[in-house]
Amino acid sequence: MKNISTIFILFSLFIAFSGCIQKTTATTSSTSPKEKNGPKPEMAYYIDKDGDGIFEQIVPEEAPIPFGGKDEFNQKLASLYKYPASARENGISGFVVLNVLVDEFGSVQDVNIKKSLSRECDDAIKSAFTTATADGYAILKWEGVNVKYRMDYPFGFYLQ
Repeated sequence: MKNISTIFILFSLFIAFSGCIQKTTATTSSTSPKEKNGPKPEMAYYIDKDGDGIFEQIVPEEAPIPFGGKDEFNQKLASLYKYPASARENGISGFVVLNVLVDEFGSVQDVNIKKSLSRECDDAIKSAFTTATADGYAILKWEGVNVKYRMDYPFGFYLQ
């Protein structure tokens, strides 16, 4: 009988303690940093079909990936960028969208900011992306022809 009483007391304490944890958690924000910043913008691709400098949005059969592979690129990119201290101190979080121009041979020609978050975050990801893609991106074929393309590349900065 003593063992049953001990188990009951321990179980009651566990339930009471769990209730305290839930009450504490309920008073804080239940949204994650990613949810608070809204949905991540989509990758978008635009091609210059005719070579006339006019880009039209498309949905490629296969999304181009960096030469060397997606995993290697992600590791390289992660090692190159740092969350800017001033942005972190000021509570800046959200998305930067890069607009990247890739020629018909897979060489990254230009990287611009399409959607800005802050000067520090923009510069940090632009520099890291440019270095990480120095080897190029996959060639994009459209109707059997290599085409010059632009892509919108979103990158999130999340405060933890």
